[in-house]
Amino acid sequence: MNRRLIAILSVFLITVLAQFSVKASQKGRPIQSQIEKGTYVEQDILNPETIKWLPIPAGTVDYALYQAINNVSSVVLANFKVGERVITLIQDNNADGNVDAVTHWFIDSNRIDKETVPTAFCPAEKFKELKEIIINAKNSTVNLGGKNFKVSPNSFGLAEMERLLKRSSNVSKYKQGLRIKRTDPDERSLEMLVFSFSYNIQDSTADLAFKVNYYDRGQTRVSPIINFGVYCSNSKDPFAIETVKKIREVNSKYFAE
Repeated sequence: MNRRLIAILSVFLITVLAQFSVKASQKGRPIQSQIEKGTYVEQDILNPETIKWLPIPAGTVDYALYQAINNVSSVVLANFKVGERVITLIQDNNADGNVDAVTHWFIDSNRIDKETVPTAFCPAEKFKELKEIIINAKNSTVNLGGKNFKVSPNSFGLAEMERLLKRSSNVSKYKQGLRIKRTDPDERSLEMLVFSFSYNIQDSTADLAFKVNYYDRGQTRVSPIINFGVYCSNSKDPFAIETVKKIREVNSKYFAE
């Protein structure tokens, strides 16, 4: 009986030590980049002249982002998996929801093309649809100018924000809104995801940011091509304002007096 008990305790101890060893080995894991060259600085307003600064992935990874700063709102569609590699910048320059400029950078031929009739290539309803796809983290295909474009946002969007908001320990105040985080279960000092939003009453603008620092791929930590898949700062974009107001309403319990 004693031998059996000792055997059971030994197996238990070995299992616990093995789990502890795995947890310990996961701490301090480096974060792998997928970028060959280029960078995206979320605070810098995108424009047709700086499109060539955007990241080029080391492999065939598509990405998409939504940026809205002051009066300018932009959607970037970067397609690398099929056909010629191209980054497309779609912009509204006066916060009216209509597209004012569309620029394509064909990377392999280093050619810049601009749509002569931007609103025909991407009507207002399509521009709004692109933003909705990105904030909801839904991979989709959208027809623009008679051609199908893959929209490949980061994997964490509004649904993940709402899930994290259910636990108050993930939430803190940010300006006139909230900051929501997801910490690494293996290393609690690290934040894997950070969401934030604020409706700025003083100037009726909106802040909205979805940041993915890294995600787990097996035993590896991987940074997405674009960390800030959504970045809105003092935005007058009607879509950003409408979205932030809805998020505030749904989570009104955090703003109770």
